[in-house]
Amino acid sequence: MKLTDEQMLTMFTYQQPDDARIARHAEISAAAEGFAMTLMEWAPDGLDRDKALECIREARMWANSAIALDGKIGWPLYGDTDAK
Repeated sequence: MKLTDEQMLTMFTYQQPDDARIARHAEISAAAEGFAMTLMEWAPDGLDRDKALECIREARMWANSAIALDGKIGWPLYGDTDAK
């Protein structure tokens, strides 16, 4: 899908969270932190653990972006969504 000017502006504009969104962000952060702490406790030090931590951070960021943007930006960002 091609982004509209409005979607592009939304993607790069600060989205002031309301109290409900703040709570959702906090729940996502707490879940990510718990997963990361468990990973640090049980996974041996090394490249795989580092990559797993990176993925947790990335998942947290994308989840918070989804909350902030409230579905205003579709996926995939580019291309025909009906193409297989």
